[in-house]
Amino acid sequence: MSVENSRNSASIKMDFRRFFTSVLIWTILSFTFLPFFLILLVYRYIVGKLVPLVHRNVTAQLGSSDASFIIGNNEISCHNAVCYGFEGNMELEEVCSRFESSVICKRDGKGNLMFPELQQFVVNRCGYPFWEWDSSFNIRNHVRTLHPDPHKGTPLGPQDVLNLMQSEIVDTPYPPSRSPWEIVIISNFKDTPRLGEEWGYAGTALVLHIDHVLGK
Repeated sequence: MSVENSRNSASIKMDFRRFFTSVLIWTILSFTFLPFFLILLVYRYIVGKLVPLVHRNVTAQLGSSDASFIIGNNEISCHNAVCYGFEGNMELEEVCSRFESSVICKRDGKGNLMFPELQQFVVNRCGYPFWEWDSSFNIRNHVRTLHPDPHKGTPLGPQDVLNLMQSEIVDTPYPPSRSPWEIVIISNFKDTPRLGEEWGYAGTALVLHIDHVLGK
C-alpha cells in the first residue's frame, strides 16, 4: 500500500513539475516577444494614420484578410472569374455605360461611393499595402472585347467560353497601377438548349474577372 502511495506521489510531483515548467516557458516567451508585437501594432497604427495624410491619393490600409492575398510587389494571388450569358448582342459602349452608372458611380444614403476600390489599386507604403486612387481612371481601361480568332465565327458554347476564360482571361495579369478587375465581352455566344427547346439562345457572354482582394 505504501509503495503504491509513493508511486502516486511521485507521479503527482512529476506532473506538477511539467506543468510548472510549461507555465514558466510560456511566461518567458510572452515577456520576450510581447514587446515586439506591441511595437509592430503601434507602428502599423501610426503608419495607417500618417500615410493618407502624406499621400493624398491614398485612402485606407488593407485589412489583414485582404492583405493576405498580396504575394509580393503588390502582385495579386487569387483571381476570380464569373460568366454571365445574355440574349442579343451587347456592344462595348453599352456595357461601359451600364456598369458605370449602376456600379462604379453608385452611392449610399450618405453620398459615399459604395465600391470605391473599383477605382483604386494597391500600393506599398512603409511596408504595408494601401488603396490608392487611380487618378486617370477610365472604365474603358477595364472593359474589353475578346475576339477568339480560332473559331472564325463559329458559335461558342459554354465549354468554349470556359476554355477561353482559362487561357485568355484568368491567366492574364492585371495592368499595373489599375484596379484589379475587368469585364470581358465575348460575342457570338450560344447557350445550351433549355428543357423543351431545340436551340439555345444566341447572344453575348460577359466575364467578370476580379481579384479576391476586392471581395467584401
